[in-house]
Amino acid sequence: MWKRCGVFDRTDLLFLFLFFISWSGRWTLLIFYVCLLVFLAKGAEGCIKGLLFLTARGLMNPAAAVPAGRFELLKWLLLLLFSFRILLFTKVKGKARAGLRRILGALMAFSIPAAGFSLLVSSYPIVAVFKAAVFSITMSAVFTGVSHTEEPGYWLDYFSCFYSVLFAVSVILIPFDRFRTVNNDFQGVFNHVNVLGGISALYVSGMLYSRYFSGRIFLRNLLVFAVVLMAFLSRSRSGVFTILGVLGLRYLMSSRPARVKLFVCLCCMTLVLAFRLLMPESWALFSDTADAFIYKGNDSSIWAHRLSQIRSAGYKFASNPWTGSGFMVPYDPGYRSFRFTFSLVVEPGNLIWAVLGDTGLSGAAGFLLLLFQMIRAGGRRNLGLAAGAVLVNMGEMVFFSPNNYGVLIYLLLAVYAFDRKGQEETADETELYRSGMERRALSCAMCGKHCPAGHGRL
Repeated sequence: MWKRCGVFDRTDLLFLFLFFISWSGRWTLLIFYVCLLVFLAKGAEGCIKGLLFLTARGLMNPAAAVPAGRFELLKWLLLLLFSFRILLFTKVKGKARAGLRRILGALMAFSIPAAGFSLLVSSYPIVAVFKAAVFSITMSAVFTGVSHTEEPGYWLDYFSCFYSVLFAVSVILIPFDRFRTVNNDFQGVFNHVNVLGGISALYVSGMLYSRYFSGRIFLRNLLVFAVVLMAFLSRSRSGVFTILGVLGLRYLMSSRPARVKLFVCLCCMTLVLAFRLLMPESWALFSDTADAFIYKGNDSSIWAHRLSQIRSAGYKFASNPWTGSGFMVPYDPGYRSFRFTFSLVVEPGNLIWAVLGDTGLSGAAGFLLLLFQMIRAGGRRNLGLAAGAVLVNMGEMVFFSPNNYGVLIYLLLAVYAFDRKGQEETADETELYRSGMERRALSCAMCGKHCPAGHGRL
């Protein structure tokens, strides 16, 4: 195993420095990409770190950093090189091995038929097969590397600390309009407002279950507040709703007794009702702001700006309901091109539409099997981690795009599936909480005084 001390070692700090230096020009970017090859010598964990740096560099705002698209082919080569290094030279042992085999088996049951049917019915069969292959190879590599790690939960610490730096820089950019390259909405150091929203949701999901931040409650809450604010400024509905959903799920599945959770929920509902009744003007302003955020200026439907994507996915599914009409490629009936290109633009918009339209009912069955095997391995205690990784794809579908930030989704899902220590710790929280309450109650009963913890006179 690769020994480390703390979250970042010296190599990580060096590459974090090179990461920011690569923003300055084309040659520094090329040097950064070449230097990433150093991680190949550090085994599976080094390759995962290489994938994380590679992913982050490709997401940077072109107004702040030289676009990574200048070396698109090199980026794909590094992605495959890190992945093959993990798959060919990593042996997983112990309890994680059986779970990894089941998950990878389900992944193959989804991706192989998807690639095969795409070869038969897709308008761009070569591109579709390539995308299916890269997706399955990269996801398999991340799951293998995380399961091989002595403490899989370490990757939540690493991911959270790394992106804490990026969000800290993003806060500085809030007042500056020149860094808003897509529209007038905030995007921070990232190349799109929707990328900021999606990364925000993944970041909060990872940080809530990170052991590094579990002992830094004030810092964690401050970062969550700042990231929620930035996600709201980006007007990313999927990002904000995923964050709120993960926060709620994390609280509901915590170790607190059910009566405490119910009391807190009732208090929140009471405060909202009081706010509406006692401050009608402020409530109207809040309501108008929420409507503008949800509908994005279109009062007719929440899906108004997604209609073209919905129709496209529906048409692909209707054309080939059992097999789909091509994995992550456009569909044009009667047209077949066997040329290979990176320039095809696909915007599925939603994970469900993408699975049904691209792979049909057969692919949907395989994908459900994959989700089932991950849930089987991970259990329910850290379910919020998996929920965040999946729900973020309901608005901006990047699950099948390792060239985007799909690697981050695979990382969170892999930690959810294989972090046994984290599952044991959360499973013991309820017992520890109850035993602590019992000890305090016994102490109060023995002294016969009013309990400072609120138990009253016993």
